[in-house]
Amino acid sequence: MKNGRKLGRLVEELLELSRLEAQKASLKEQPTPLVSFCRQLFSAYHSGAALKAIDYSFHSELPEDAHFWVDRNRLEKVINNLLSNALKFTPKEGRVQLTASIQEEDGPAPQLLITVTDTGRGIPPEDLPHIFERYFQTRREGISTEGGAGIGLALSKELAQLMNGSLSVESEWGQGARFCLRLPARKATPAKETEGFDPVAEPVFPDEQKAGSPAAVPSNDDGSPRSKVLIVEDNRDMQQLLLQLLADEYDCILANHGAEAWAVLEAENTTVQDIELILSDVMMPEMDGYTLLEKIKTIRAGRNCRLSC
Repeated sequence: MKNGRKLGRLVEELLELSRLEAQKASLKEQPTPLVSFCRQLFSAYHSGAALKAIDYSFHSELPEDAHFWVDRNRLEKVINNLLSNALKFTPKEGRVQLTASIQEEDGPAPQLLITVTDTGRGIPPEDLPHIFERYFQTRREGISTEGGAGIGLALSKELAQLMNGSLSVESEWGQGARFCLRLPARKATPAKETEGFDPVAEPVFPDEQKAGSPAAVPSNDDGSPRSKVLIVEDNRDMQQLLLQLLADEYDCILANHGAEAWAVLEAENTTVQDIELILSDVMMPEMDGYTLLEKIKTIRAGRNCRLSC
């Protein structure tokens, strides 16, 4: 379902680009309580930030009840893209901040300034001039593109221009990035009944188990010890899906990649001893499944375990 939604959003982005090319895209502006609007978009990603222990914060210098004329649908697309990218490229225990303010010093007309700042890997200097080009992927070798299609930022830039605004970026390689969205600050009178907005958050599996820890149930119903399974998977959704499928019958231990799995196997900890089955992905960061398999075969050849990749 989650990947289906992602595919649906990608199709919608392509259709939006087609409308922009054909000059058939028009604005649908309405009075919007901007602080509440941004806060609701911000909160949709809170659980994802918490899983990576990211310092995730929202700061506004706007009055809580201030309304502005904006195209909610287009603005939501831009902010969602910037937040998802920031969280994607920010490592564990990093920082991501969304801010909203009024900027008046750049000209006679005040502007809304919405920024997303992160402490991720940043953007290579050779990529900066092309970051808003359609279908652009990084040209620096050894950098994962994280499955991106090169559409989101290009669309965000064009949507900002459609809203009579601009989107810019500041970044230093290795020091994070700061995206700035500027829009005309046209105050609006609240409608008698403000039309609601409900951005869809990504589904989160209930009671997610953290990597490196065993399942909560230690034994079968008859009191006999349960078999232990080590799940090695870097994709969080697949990791939790396998856990849901297996946790009723086995004590499951999670690892995010091969190196973490190897550390679990080497740990002097009774909770990770006697693992009977290892389910491992192949393509993972730090140590892939093949390398993990060879290390176990070479160093722990005598251990009674069954491997599946």
